[in-house]
Amino acid sequence: RAREPDFFHRLTAQQSPNTAGVTDTSYPIVGFDGPVAAALTIPYLHVLDHSLPTTVEQTRRLLHDAARRISLSLGGPR
Repeated sequence: RAREPDFFHRLTAQQSPNTAGVTDTSYPIVGFDGPVAAALTIPYLHVLDHSLPTTVEQTRRLLHDAARRISLSLGGPR
């Protein structure tokens, strides 16, 4: 199986500088010509009662998959 290009693993995740309990997570969107064309970002809201349907790790995986699918639809590397 071929390895994914390294840019698909360039996750940026950090605590929001403005809001407590928020983790901003981003992955790059890459087009056919190679350079990063955009970023897909989700602010994950941590809640005290654990009522969210996904964990922050599950959300990161879903975001990664979405960014990869968008990049592939734009002709990005396979």
